[in-house]
Amino acid sequence: MTQASSVDRVPAFACDSSVRRSGVRGRFVLGGSPIRLFSLTPAGAALMDRVELREPFEATPAERDLINRWQDAGLLHPQPDLSAAVSPSPDVTLVVPVRDRAEGVQRLLASIAADQSDAATAILEVLIVDDGSAQPLMLETAGRRLPAVRVIRIEQSVGPAQARNLGLQQVSTELVAFVDSDCQVTTDWLAPLLGQLTDPLVVAAAPRVKAVLPVTSQTSASQTRAGELTGLEQYELSRSPLDMGAQAGRVQAGTRVSYVPSAAVLMRTEVIRQARGFNPSLLVGEDVDLIWRLVDQGGRVRYEPRSLVHHEIRSGLPDWIRQRVGYGTSAAALDRAHQGLVAPVVLSPWSAAVWGLVATAHPVAATALGVGTTVQLSKKLPELPRREVLQLGIGGHLGAGRQLARSVQRVWWPVALPAAVCSRRARHVVLTAAVLTAADSLRQVRSEATAPQGVPASLRFVGLGLLDDMSYGAGVWLGCVRERRIGALLPSFARARTKPSRPSKPARPR
Repeated sequence: MTQASSVDRVPAFACDSSVRRSGVRGRFVLGGSPIRLFSLTPAGAALMDRVELREPFEATPAERDLINRWQDAGLLHPQPDLSAAVSPSPDVTLVVPVRDRAEGVQRLLASIAADQSDAATAILEVLIVDDGSAQPLMLETAGRRLPAVRVIRIEQSVGPAQARNLGLQQVSTELVAFVDSDCQVTTDWLAPLLGQLTDPLVVAAAPRVKAVLPVTSQTSASQTRAGELTGLEQYELSRSPLDMGAQAGRVQAGTRVSYVPSAAVLMRTEVIRQARGFNPSLLVGEDVDLIWRLVDQGGRVRYEPRSLVHHEIRSGLPDWIRQRVGYGTSAAALDRAHQGLVAPVVLSPWSAAVWGLVATAHPVAATALGVGTTVQLSKKLPELPRREVLQLGIGGHLGAGRQLARSVQRVWWPVALPAAVCSRRARHVVLTAAVLTAADSLRQVRSEATAPQGVPASLRFVGLGLLDDMSYGAGVWLGCVRERRIGALLPSFARARTKPSRPSKPARPR
């Protein structure tokens, strides 16, 4: 009995794609987000061997504590058993804020009715919060297998954040899912999210939100499949700002998945209430603010791409630009509430010095400094294989360069363009940044089914990427003027960890 009570069954885990092991018996582990180096004891290496089998196993409290640290570092992602997660499962209430989008709500309800999975039975009620629509919302639910549907009418619009909060006040279930009216759920979308919340430390879990064509465009495309997508539709299907990608991750500022949108997210009701819900003063970025507050309070937020929700794209260019500008305006307000977390680029002082030398036409000095810092790093980590030292040193400088290039095009262009007109050197910097960003963008989507084919389509894609970045950047500057603060425009400097973490002794992890 004593032995049974001293162990805990942990779920299967998947290692992050960044994880690489080296050294004798894999005692060095490099990976996570941001990337870190761990030095494992023999017992820690043996534990990692068990984790890599991707099967549930029994772990002692000390081993569980170590696994938790690896999760928080972004090395591991839990893969809970979905069948066990939904039987039995807590009840869920869906809250849907909507304004003047009755057809979108009907499509959402149709997708909910079409989901006949076991997890779907956990949905006890759907609360539709009509946020001051010009015409009161009238829904047709007859003949559909739906949970109870209730409409809460607000005569004067209060914004999406407050609409969600008003819906939250009516929730009586343990869990609440917020889903936007321009979304449609897919079959068994809820099970992976419920699986993540079997961990009591997880307070919220979000699905992958993939862009789909609006119904009108989708219908015409299916009728004449020979016709090609418009350039904007193709771009949105590949680069939707709501799509956090195909890889799972813990959600935290400064990591690969720094936020998740409130377009679709499952949360613990009482935890969200204790956090006072969404900030009603934020018309944009209220979801990012809530997620960051939950993490600051010690909660875990998981991104779970095995769950899939579809979101209709903006098909008109003016609406699309307004959306991107609106996203940008949230940066300054978020910087006021979470100072330092919305910096356009985060890099070490050494990387800043390297690229400063490159920008001022001192490539030899920049190369010498980059090589010198890598050599110094190898002296601090003598047991680490040379390949991994190069990854940490040279790879870190190159990653910082990509961040800087993107920031020149995305956030700093209102200053960079006038400088380019007046200075040949600044012009070279701006052009180089644009070329590098365009190449990186095409590289990221070349494996996608919607990737551009041919030179004209590729040029349109690059042009829309440039317009996307500049629209967002214009919003950032506009928000900074409104908030009278410039933190969202300034880089953040963080020193890289040069000594390996040693959290791997199961008896007493540090």
